[in-house]
Amino acid sequence: EGFYKWLEGLCLEKRVFYRLISGFHSSINIHLCAEFLLDEGWGRTMWGPNILEFRRRFDTAETKGEGIRRLKNLYFLYLIELRALYKVAPYFERAIVNLYTGNTQEDGETKELLLQIFNEIKGFPMHFDEKSMFAGHKMEAKTLKEEFRLHFKNISRIMDCVGCSKCRLWGKLQVSLLLLCFAYL
Repeated sequence: EGFYKWLEGLCLEKRVFYRLISGFHSSINIHLCAEFLLDEGWGRTMWGPNILEFRRRFDTAETKGEGIRRLKNLYFLYLIELRALYKVAPYFERAIVNLYTGNTQEDGETKELLLQIFNEIKGFPMHFDEKSMFAGHKMEAKTLKEEFRLHFKNISRIMDCVGCSKCRLWGKLQVSLLLLCFAYL
């Protein structure tokens, strides 16, 4: 309760920032629980879902009610990432924009799949509306927006230190999507 009471006293932009960080953290935790090191021995490792660890991190009883909020913040992160993809869709829909996978056939298939995702996103009715953010006094809003951007850039730099290349890529992609969502305000 202390953290969420503290959040109530902050401006909208800071509440959004901390909820995004919580959602980002929840996303990482879910990925860890889904591909958990279950057993390790001489020359063998076994990876798989760890339900007990998931419960420890998200179950209402185990987290004193925090788990539900963490999952709600994950959904909040998802809505903002959808908004970022919605914003970038017109760029990729242009005929002159091609993807380069190194295989001409895959290039066309990959772009077609990406366009299908964008069409699904356009049909989603509940996008996050970021227009209410950074709407106060112009100088304050500009300073706050720059602070917001710098915090996410710093998180991206921290992600450079992550040892697992898959985790680093996923984390940097999510942070980049968040930066994109707020870039055009």
